[in-house]
Amino acid sequence: MSGFTYAGGVLLLLAQHPRWIGHLRWVGQAGRMALTNYLLQIAVLDVMFSAYGLHAPEIRPNLVPLTTALLFGAEVVLSAAWLSRFRFGPAEWMWRTMTYGRSSRYGLERSGGGESPRTCRSFQRLRRASVSSPSRVRPAAPGAGMTSYIM
Repeated sequence: MSGFTYAGGVLLLLAQHPRWIGHLRWVGQAGRMALTNYLLQIAVLDVMFSAYGLHAPEIRPNLVPLTTALLFGAEVVLSAAWLSRFRFGPAEWMWRTMTYGRSSRYGLERSGGGESPRTCRSFQRLRRASVSSPSRVRPAAPGAGMTSYIM
């Protein structure tokens, strides 16, 4: 578990430098479909190693990093291909649909055409409403810490 923590910390540090942002974009593609990729990992590993699936032999410990890299590489390629055509991953779209109680307008339609969420009318109305009405969050007295903000 600590290996993932270190890897995440290194990626966060690298992302602070502008020249690394382009190099780490592929990780972002997989991250935008995190729930879908998680479910895909479960399905692939279950089919490969279960008694009712392919019943593949156990992976030797020295091959685990290679196997992990191959699986993650496949997820990155599939995520990039999916997100080049659609705005959300299928599991993320379903999650949003269940959360909001209606089908998302920008769900599984093509991401190349049409307006982006920042230019759509509903976003513009929400933005105008938040600008025209006073904010509920107001800072406390100068010099006060972050815990002094009043909601």
